[in-house]
Amino acid sequence: MDLFGNASASSYNGYMQDMAIVNKINDSKELFTDAYGHASTTGSLDELAVTPTGGIWTKDIKNGKIGIVSMSQLRKNTNILQPLTNQDLLYERRHNPKMAFQDALLNTV
Repeated sequence: MDLFGNASASSYNGYMQDMAIVNKINDSKELFTDAYGHASTTGSLDELAVTPTGGIWTKDIKNGKIGIVSMSQLRKNTNILQPLTNQDLLYERRHNPKMAFQDALLNTV
């Protein structure tokens, strides 16, 4: 007898897809927890969110878009771009649906 009794292959495939999503959620949560723990321990939550290559995470004040800019771009656009701290970035990652599963940003924190 198989795991699903007489269930069809599509039921099995659906189950496997659901398990893949659950695993992705667990992995993403673990990355978030590790990033927050590291930033909290090192006292860097209130520091500017800077990528390993020197880009600065910002939020567009007009449309709410989050992105990475250079320091010169930030200086030119201080009226529309808000630089984010590591804590801001973690908040956006956790509460902004558009940032869900954007685990690469956790490398910044």
